[in-house]
Amino acid sequence: MFEKDLIKPILLEQHEALERRIAKNHPSRQEIEEKLKNLRSGYRGEKNLHYYLSLLHQKKYHIFHDIRLPHGDSFFQIDAFLLSEKSGLIIDSKNYSGSLLLESHQLTQEVNENKRVYSNPLTARHKILLNFFLEKNQLPLIPLDHLVCFKNSKATLHIAPGYLEAEKKVCRAENLLMKSAEHEKFF
Repeated sequence: MFEKDLIKPILLEQHEALERRIAKNHPSRQEIEEKLKNLRSGYRGEKNLHYYLSLLHQKKYHIFHDIRLPHGDSFFQIDAFLLSEKSGLIIDSKNYSGSLLLESHQLTQEVNENKRVYSNPLTARHKILLNFFLEKNQLPLIPLDHLVCFKNSKATLHIAPGYLEAEKKVCRAENLLMKSAEHEKFF
């Protein structure tokens, strides 16, 4: 059951309003359009993930979209969180395009001969921060795991040979049902 459903991000709405109001020849227009393109892409990916989450057994899971929790003087954000009687599954969703190579130390994206390098999305940072949050708020600690879900079906995804953790914890959106079932078997 969706406990916190997907809503259009305020930042996306703000940039859409800004794009409508800013002059065509404004020096910041191109930067705003690029940011808006990325925000729209992310939201499309979130809607794609929402569809696959809606296929899960609704009585078995409590599903939370886009959770923002405090940690010290800042916050951390979880794209989706599945809570069952036995455990919790953090889902980090990615909507990258092009050719992707996931290695133990980084994620490399190549689109039209442009290469960008990102940090490895498989770090356990969200898992650690969620455990801190639960402990600080005197909530019961539960077994937690995390999964990285790539939502763009047109992107090619390569996992570096021998990177076993990625083979277990990375999936495409269309494989989310299978991966969540695998997760439940271990808890």
